[in-house]
Amino acid sequence: MRKSGLAEEAVILSTCNRVELYAAAGQDDQSTRVALQEFFVASRGYKASLNGEIYTLSEPHSVEHLFKVACGLDSMALGETEILDS
Repeated sequence: MRKSGLAEEAVILSTCNRVELYAAAGQDDQSTRVALQEFFVASRGYKASLNGEIYTLSEPHSVEHLFKVACGLDSMALGETEILDS
């Protein structure tokens, strides 16, 4: 992703029921978002229809969401600590 110039920085966060991609892109336009989504789907080898499974958040909502997921506040099991133990 960084090699292709899509993002300057990136984090992939994986939990028991989802995988999330956080990227700092130089541009904030629809074509960049589409390209990041295509990269994400291709990198995971996902073949089925996503049916709205992919969504985007921008700052400050994206940073807030990242910390909620990482600390277990936005998890199937509230307070799950497996993410930080990985």
